[in-house]
This record gives sequence, structure tokens and C-alpha cells, in this order.
Amino acid sequence: MIKTTNLPDLAAELLATLGDTYTVNGDACSPYFTLVLNTETQADISVSLIDERANLPRKEWGYAMHVIDDISGEPCEIYHDNGRHGTPQEIVRSMLGEILTDKARICIDAVRLPTIEEWARAVKAVNGENSILHWNKVLSWCQDTDSDCPTFRSARGGFHPGDHCHPYYTHRGSSVGFRPVFEGRGFSNIPDGSIIPAVATLFMNGHPVKVPTSSFEGGDIPAWAPGITLKFGDPLDISSYQVSAIKVGNILVADQVLLTYISWEDLERQGFHG
Repeated sequence: MIKTTNLPDLAAELLATLGDTYTVNGDACSPYFTLVLNTETQADISVSLIDERANLPRKEWGYAMHVIDDISGEPCEIYHDNGRHGTPQEIVRSMLGEILTDKARICIDAVRLPTIEEWARAVKAVNGENSILHWNKVLSWCQDTDSDCPTFRSARGGFHPGDHCHPYYTHRGSSVGFRPVFEGRGFSNIPDGSIIPAVATLFMNGHPVKVPTSSFEGGDIPAWAPGITLKFGDPLDISSYQVSAIKVGNILVADQVLLTYISWEDLERQGFHG
């Protein structure tokens, strides 16, 4: 079985131990920590964080990550932050996500809405933690139809992860929005509940959309407007545009609502209903 370390915790450990050792040229670095472990063979992918400053002008300071992959036996690699913006925690977590995505060779084939069953499994996988799944004060459209009225659709979340509502399928508002599910390859061996950063970037009319930092009604969830075309592409290098997701079974469920003021009918017309 392949076990992935919790990325926020790992990022914190790498930063906390930065300077415990040093490179040959004087850059501070951390000890090696396990990113991915094969529990059967005990082979792992380990990483060490490097603070690249020695003999560099301040404008060129940044982080690098040395990666040793004993699972595949591939040569050691160096990953650079490439000018990522954000707090040190955000930058290092984004770098870890890039490494994990590269090593798992994740490939997204399709994007759609979750079913209510998949929503329930996502809630279970993270023990209902709002800090991970971000369900509080905003509903997520689901594929399912209200059994009593076919013009209403299911939505989940709001004030409890198990709450449910059935808005009219043409409803647009700030209280319900689009949370995508990603189908693809490369993540089957990652344990359920694992957070996978940098899965994709959402584009509206060809322009990248920032991921919300306050994902609830009244927060900073972007609003969709009629006529705007939606498309998902490869994740940009800038962390604020990278959609993260939670591994659940054979899918990845976005960790938050990405857009509001978009109806179920709008999502159907864009090909995301299911």
C-alpha cells in the first residue's frame, strides 16, 4: 500500500527544521522527511527543503526541494519554487503537491459534479472536517434529482456536512455553487482522505480563476455570469490558482466550492452535470 504524508503537516516540519543542516555552498536545509511510503517494501520518496540564499542577490532568494525516490529508483531531483507567491507554508505545500503530482503521474480525464453518495464518502474520508472540505455556509450542487420533483436538484453542505437541500435547477445565488469532481489516472494507490494540491486550474473565458481563500457565502468565492465559458486546464505554477482535491475512491473531490451564482442548468450546458 502507498501512504502519502499529510502535506500541510509535512510543510510545517520542513520549515521548522530548516537550518538543522547546511549544503556545501552554505544554504540552510532541513533533514529528509518521508513524502510517500510503500508500507509493504518500506521504500519511500523523501524530501529535504533548501533555502537558496548563499551568494545570491535578495531578489533571487527562494526555496528548492531535493527529492530522493527509492520507490521507482529514479535519479535524485531538485524542484525549485519558480517564483511562487504566498506564505512560506503555502509555497512549500505547493511544491510538495507538484512533486506528488509528478511522481503519481496524475492525469485528469473528465470533470463533473459529485453524486450525493460521493459527497457522503468525501465527508467520511475527512471525518467531516470543515477545514479540509469547506462545507460550512455554502452548498455544493450534486448530480442527483429530487425524487419528489424532477425540476429540483440535490445540494449538500451548508451548516452541517450531512445537510441537504433541493434548489430549483435554474437557481443562481451566493448560497450554492460549483464543486467539481475529477476523474483520471495516477491516484488509485493514494489513500482516501489524502489532500492532493495542484490538481488543475479553472479558466473563465480563457482567464485563470483564483481559488477562494474564504470559501463560504459572503466570502471571496468568485461569481459566474451568463455567457462565460468554463474550462479546466493543467495547474499554473502560481499557488493561488491551483485547485486542491481530496482523494475518495477512484475520484478526486475539490476541497471547496469554486464558483457561485451558477445554476445546475448552467453547469449542465457547460458539460459538467455528470
